[in-house]
Amino acid sequence: MRSTLFQSLLAIGSLRTVVAQYAFTVPEPDVVDFDPVNDVVQGTVVNIVWLANSTYQPTLTGDKLLDSNGDISVWITSYQNNDYTHCLTPSANSETGGSWAWNITLSDDEIDANGGKFVYRLKPTVASQSSPFNITEDECPSRGFSIKKAADVAASSSASVASAASAARASASKTASAAVVTITKSGQATASATGSAASTGASTGAAKTGAPTNTSTGTASPSDGGGLSGGAKAGIAIGVIALVGIAAIAAFFLWRRHHNKTAGTRAAELSGTTQYAPAPAMNDKHVYGYMDHPHNAAPVELADSQHHAAVELPASNK
Repeated sequence: MRSTLFQSLLAIGSLRTVVAQYAFTVPEPDVVDFDPVNDVVQGTVVNIVWLANSTYQPTLTGDKLLDSNGDISVWITSYQNNDYTHCLTPSANSETGGSWAWNITLSDDEIDANGGKFVYRLKPTVASQSSPFNITEDECPSRGFSIKKAADVAASSSASVASAASAARASASKTASAAVVTITKSGQATASATGSAASTGASTGAAKTGAPTNTSTGTASPSDGGGLSGGAKAGIAIGVIALVGIAAIAAFFLWRRHHNKTAGTRAAELSGTTQYAPAPAMNDKHVYGYMDHPHNAAPVELADSQHHAAVELPASNK
């Protein structure tokens, strides 16, 4: 019976603790204690935000936390125990909630002594920052959070950068090695396909010129991954089809040009439209084939030998 009662009280206390953590919005209350989302770094300024106000005060015992002026005090303490307590502000108004900017000035020793695990606490007001922490007073605690040392964060960042650079170099080296092996295997596969003599010649040429060779044991064959990939074959096929198409189009235009030229020549021959040069114009001196002489020239009398006696024509019979 007592055990059951104790467990019930413990459960109620745990529930009140969870509810009390929702008095804060920073640190984030919807995660577990020490979730990385709430980590902070030594030497930086963090903003603590809470919702506790004059009407909403989810304390551990359910008692009121704000004084008559609506003020509270804000503390940071060790999560593990009460060996480390520090008052951030002895009085901050919280009638409608509030926030506080805190410069994390804890030393390396203070962080190490508390395992880097801390918690904020809203408590009743105190006289000053040097006032002692009262463990019996009611409070609203936040989620537990971690404070990281600045030196550790810097070293971790440097290690991450170095690791990323190393991984990039290893990836580049692996890619280059894979490319050399692929080229070498392709060359060997081609040589073996053309005969043993060609393979020997290719190996000798590679040795003389310092070309990369495959150091792996065994002879490469088409089944080792040599030859063109499916993408390369598809690209070649598309290129050949495009080239054939261009050649066909060019041939069509040449044929059409020749056909049009031949058709024009034949049409001209059939229509008889051969052009001749125009005859020279004839002036009045050459009309009807007359010789060139003046129109007013005197008549010329023929010689006597050219005269003939007149001949009477027979009368026509009517």
